[in-house]
Amino acid sequence: MIPGTLGDFPIEEIEERLIEIFNGYLGADTGATPDELQTNHHLIHSIIKYFKENEK
Repeated sequence: MIPGTLGDFPIEEIEERLIEIFNGYLGADTGATPDELQTNHHLIHSIIKYFKENEK
């Protein structure tokens, strides 16, 4: 179970957005709208926070 904001999204959507994000960083035009880019940005920070809080 993914907690917090990440839990608001099905794992398949998180995976799809991450692929789009990485493709964007590689220079591909993903066609994402500003709202989608903002959501992706928020997801990235939520993922980072999740892993930082669960470090051993």
